[in-house]
Amino acid sequence: MERPCELKNLEKPLLVRKVGSVKKIEGPVTRKKSAEIRLKKQHVTEDEIPRITETNMESGCTRRSVRETRGISMTPIRLTDRTPSTPIVYLPQNIGIANPNSPISALLYSDVNNLTGSARNVSTDPLEIRIYFPDQQGIRFDVSNGRQADAKFLLDVTADEIDLNCEIARQAFALWMVSPLLEVQLKPTHPPYEVRRQWANFLKKYTMADDDEILQDEPMLMMRRNVTLSLGMERNICMESPLACRLLFEDARNQFIQGRYAFDECKIAAEMAGLSMAAVFGTYPEELATLRNELSEHLPERHLSSVRGPLVFGRALSGTKELEETVQRMWRENGGDQLIAMRNYLARASQSPCYGCAFFSGYIERPNLTIKQLFRQNWFTSSNPSDIKVRIGVNMEWVSVTEQAKGELLLAQPIDACSWSRIEPNEQSDSEGETSLLLHFPENFEESCSSDEGTGDVRRPKKKVTRTNDQRPQETKILQIFGPQAVMIDALLNTMKARAKQTDLKSNNMTSSPDDGIHNESYEPSSASSNDSSTSPTKRPVKRQPSLTKVHKMCLATFDAHGKFLRAQGSLKKVLAN
Repeated sequence: MERPCELKNLEKPLLVRKVGSVKKIEGPVTRKKSAEIRLKKQHVTEDEIPRITETNMESGCTRRSVRETRGISMTPIRLTDRTPSTPIVYLPQNIGIANPNSPISALLYSDVNNLTGSARNVSTDPLEIRIYFPDQQGIRFDVSNGRQADAKFLLDVTADEIDLNCEIARQAFALWMVSPLLEVQLKPTHPPYEVRRQWANFLKKYTMADDDEILQDEPMLMMRRNVTLSLGMERNICMESPLACRLLFEDARNQFIQGRYAFDECKIAAEMAGLSMAAVFGTYPEELATLRNELSEHLPERHLSSVRGPLVFGRALSGTKELEETVQRMWRENGGDQLIAMRNYLARASQSPCYGCAFFSGYIERPNLTIKQLFRQNWFTSSNPSDIKVRIGVNMEWVSVTEQAKGELLLAQPIDACSWSRIEPNEQSDSEGETSLLLHFPENFEESCSSDEGTGDVRRPKKKVTRTNDQRPQETKILQIFGPQAVMIDALLNTMKARAKQTDLKSNNMTSSPDDGIHNESYEPSSASSNDSSTSPTKRPVKRQPSLTKVHKMCLATFDAHGKFLRAQGSLKKVLAN
């Protein structure tokens, strides 16, 4: 991820000019004074050398900040009425216990009782805090007692700064600590400074990074979509607040460009790119000659070559030209109103089971390969054929598994149809010391594509087994996911399941309306993209794409309707067969 950098505050080099027997120094004031002192040493004795007057400094303050050195004045933000006056380590013990399913809280408050007296003295000096948005723009604050500020306060301050309603900000967004190695959504009570201070501990516990990678990792504090935001609530927020809609659009667009939404069809990716251009640029310019130079900013890398295509004698191939025309068509039809284009983009993105997910890294075992697959694996790739590195996504409704190397969606199941269990190393005698998660789900669809292609239409499975209240699937399956982040996946799945139960209880006590945030529903794109000239989006709910299981690409254990073990592959076969 490219990160913003500042070039405006770079100091100019010193210029030493000799006028007769006198040397004159031109340049920044701070460096000029130090250079003058060095020049005077050539003509004065040791007793005449200017000395810096010693001043009393608070414990922990050993150097001046870059802001003070460069003379940048910033208005500090006071926390007097909104944060506790005591250090974070003096918070009641029940703050950590209030969220027992949160691995972040468990590690964050694990050493509260072990801190020494000197460690409890948290500095109250103003702290410079930067919060970035999904479009890589950022905002900077000087926060008084910033080391004690929690995520809720900083989110409110950010919302006030950009003129966003605080209630909407709390519902739609959250603060995330993001780096290439780990992404964590902070709870409202989490202090970002403390999370950043212990970031190396998080990486050691929840990633498999080596010491050099941990040392070089630099996280960013970002304002992103809240993983607990339902689609119904998102729709209402987008209708009420254009600014919130734009921020949600930027977050979705960033996730799509990173290849996290796992749209296998190039045509869908081309339509998303067209909507993105309409939302960013507005009206389609008729004099536009080509889209090739713009597509890289609106498409994931895995689809870029397919949509853009190679040039042959200065012309694109016929198939890729058709996809470019799809991009142009979507741009033309939606470019009249950028806000509506953003809503349409979110509507299309929400059809993916990966939309709005918190993502985790892990590994699954690769099933036995055929002779053809083994030949291709050994001769054309250098990766380990025994494991597949996957990205696990969890949102309010779905749990998904995507192969990271290819961006291919391997599994997508509704959370309410699944069960899960975490296995710690000491609970499995024949394990190699890895934490894992067992995901149990119904097999209600056959394979949606052949084992060689792997690019079929995820939304159109070949065969569907109907599930009713009195009919169970004929078979169920278990997938084992390995990795230190299995603890975090387990905690988030439990949170989503508990929230779903609360939603069901509320819906049973009141009459639901079409405007309510109902699970398993999305909203259609605005009719502005059709022949109708209306500009208000329809509110007719649209089902997300059905569940998916690509059995041939994962090591699974299979059980019948009565829970009897039938067959398994990989490590599960050794465990369950006995």
